[in-house]
Amino acid sequence: MRTEKNFSHSLEALIKALTSFKLTLFVLASLALLTFFGTIYQAEHGLYMAQKVFFDSLIVKDGFLILPGVRLIMWLAFLNLSAFMIFKFKYSWKKFGLIISHLGLILLLVGGFYNLHFSKESLMTLREGEQSSSSQDYYKWEIKILGKDLIASVPIDISSAKLKPQSQEKLSEIIPELKITQFMRNGRVFETPFAGTIAKSLPLAKEYEQNQVTLVLENKSGENFYLDAFDHRFFNFTDSEQKNFKLILRRKSYDIPLIIGLENVERELHPNTQIAKSYASTVFVKTSISDIARKAEISMNKPFRYKDYTFFQSGYGIDEDGQEFSSLAVVKNAGRLLPYIASLLTTLGLLLHSLIHLIDFIKRKSQA
Repeated sequence: MRTEKNFSHSLEALIKALTSFKLTLFVLASLALLTFFGTIYQAEHGLYMAQKVFFDSLIVKDGFLILPGVRLIMWLAFLNLSAFMIFKFKYSWKKFGLIISHLGLILLLVGGFYNLHFSKESLMTLREGEQSSSSQDYYKWEIKILGKDLIASVPIDISSAKLKPQSQEKLSEIIPELKITQFMRNGRVFETPFAGTIAKSLPLAKEYEQNQVTLVLENKSGENFYLDAFDHRFFNFTDSEQKNFKLILRRKSYDIPLIIGLENVERELHPNTQIAKSYASTVFVKTSISDIARKAEISMNKPFRYKDYTFFQSGYGIDEDGQEFSSLAVVKNAGRLLPYIASLLTTLGLLLHSLIHLIDFIKRKSQA
């Protein structure tokens, strides 16, 4: 009996805490504080690290600074709002608008959770005349291993300064005789006249997508093999059982259900400067090799959409051969409509609430 009472008191205390207005104030104040610190952190460390440290974490730990992360705060916001609607909100037809608004806010939080875990952002870079049906991750890399009847990949994550143990474990499963001895989030392999082939670590770029992974691998005999994103993109390896493998270092690749080819890319500059005013790419799009291609224009303010995919104009450049290329940001997001629906519900609910109170005010005024 006492156990049931204790459980009941604990449950009541939990519900009271979750529906508390103090928790709402804590959530709002924490979001403001995290946004402030995150913006300062971004100026020095770049967008990717600010997102990792402040917005993708449950707890923020940076030197002396220890704060709840945005992910934890958003969970608290969801629990606070949901508990309030279930246990504390007094339902009546006069509050129908508020009910819709609160449901819109809950849907907004659900949409944010869905997008965080299920949306994908990647990059497609095309030179004029090229076409592709795949895009590359901004921050994740992989070692693609090709062999007889074997195609596998070893994930390489640059979000941490140390190589994650899963990467070495995956490589050892496929090629036990190879191990990764050096991991550089940004580096390059050089050929020197006296020291031979060396791998050199370079300072991390603030914008993480500019960093180029470099790896040094070693076999059982102590022989080194090098992988980078430039002249040492791959090497061939033969193990003691005379099995042949080809190891390729590249950004993690995603297949897309379209073939996109770049016909032309243009850059407009501000007058008398070399500062870009706008970029625009003329592309042809088809769903299969046999499909009839159709033209589309992608510019800085005019993305191209296909089902769950959105293609944004991201960048422009000229390669070493003097050929122009275009970079397209590819976003796959099945829940991209959720924020719009949530915002519409919230706005509609507030309008209905105001309208109901206006009608009630007019009725009371006419009866006076």
